Amino acid sequence: MINLRYANINAKLKGMHAKFLNQDELFKLSRQNDMRNAIFFLRENIEDLSNLDENSDRILVEKELDKIIIDDINKIEKVLNSSEKELFEDFVSKYEIKCIIEAYKIVYSNNDMNDSQKIVDLWTSKIFKEINGITKATNSEQFLNILKRTKYYKYVKEYIEKKDLKVNDLETILYKVYFENLYKNLKRIDKNLVDIIGRNIDLLNINWIFRMNKYYNISNENIKEKLINVYYKIDKEIIENLINSKDYDEFKKIVDKTEYLIIMNDKEVDLDNKIDKYLYQKCKKVFMFQKYNLNTVFSYMYLKEFEKQNIINILGGISYNIERKVIDKRIIT
Repeated sequence: MINLRYANINAKLKGMHAKFLNQDELFKLSRQNDMRNAIFFLRENIEDLSNLDENSDRILVEKELDKIIIDDINKIEKVLNSSEKELFEDFVSKYEIKCIIEAYKIVYSNNDMNDSQKIVDLWTSKIFKEINGITKATNSEQFLNILKRTKYYKYVKEYIEKKDLKVNDLETILYKVYFENLYKNLKRIDKNLVDIIGRNIDLLNINWIFRMNKYYNISNENIKEKLINVYYKIDKEIIENLINSKDYDEFKKIVDKTEYLIIMNDKEVDLDNKIDKYLYQKCKKVFMFQKYNLNTVFSYMYLKEFEKQNIINILGGISYNIERKVIDKRIIT
């Protein structure tokens, strides 16, 4: 009976995945001459966007794609048992972090962030109802009062009380908490469930070290404090060596000795894109060929996010008349 349930869930996910734009369709999208043609292409090739307004801009498309992701989350939750659903909710809480970060920017910024507000309001009205209305907060007291119902409250409170930190620091803090808790909870249930999340953590730590060393004047000890305290396919010694690396060549040589060597180029370019492509390929392999478990669900969600990212990046390229070869290079496949 359990195997039949798993087979049914797997079949449902495969059916949902069949609606994704494939690689050829993504490249065809990038070949559209302008936004109007691009919108028509999306309407014709994504069923859930068939009623998209022909004058839609990239922000409106992003909101509609988020609606699809929210719908997928609700569909998946309905077929999971209670323990699976609890872990899936832990996984999905990364979208709550995005809402908190964007809401923080809205509350504490003097800039017009109406587009971000609409997207946050969408998520908090449909999924994260405990923080619905957070974009309406006008001061720290109101903002924190809404967050009291979340597991991230104390970390945001500590961040706000320090006052001298940047929003990037808050993002790092919350994702560190998110990934450490998710990894711990998955490993406690079944160590075989941590593969996708473990690799994501490794790649984030590699990327964070690279960026903190290159762009910020941060001490080695401070870097260590900011990293996610999980070591999946890379151990503490490798992390230490990466932190202590003097330049890109040394950094690359260290990564080249791990199974993540494919993410490194000879030059300091496109690390984010290479990481995304590595994770995409791993998720696709798990989703298509691995026997069903929650990794299948996680892989589906990652693939859905990459589809959204591809579409938004392509539309952005078309809007700004970026060369097609440059757009195509950024497509994650």
